[in-house]
Amino acid sequence: MTPLLGGVYTASITFQDNEERFIWWTVEVRTDSPKPEAVIDLRACIRKATSAEISLSNPLNEPITFEVFFQGEGLIGDPSFSLEPKSVQTYNLIFSPLQASES
Repeated sequence: MTPLLGGVYTASITFQDNEERFIWWTVEVRTDSPKPEAVIDLRACIRKATSAEISLSNPLNEPITFEVFFQGEGLIGDPSFSLEPKSVQTYNLIFSPLQASES
């Protein structure tokens, strides 16, 4: 599965009629990255961990799995997170910086 990143994506769509003639189109989609739904502020002393609990829900009638992509130093967590249908669970994100910084 591809992360939700902006960029240019291309594909082709092909149709075949009853007389075995083909018609096809090339499709190009230009996208921007989505804006964050929320911002979570985390502060920690060097080599001391703090965590954020992020509540996620699955309103669907089938299980779903999220792929987790970290952007930034010192972030630790599971690379995927699964939810059963019609359930709510908490994803635990740990921040454990190895050097002083602000980002």
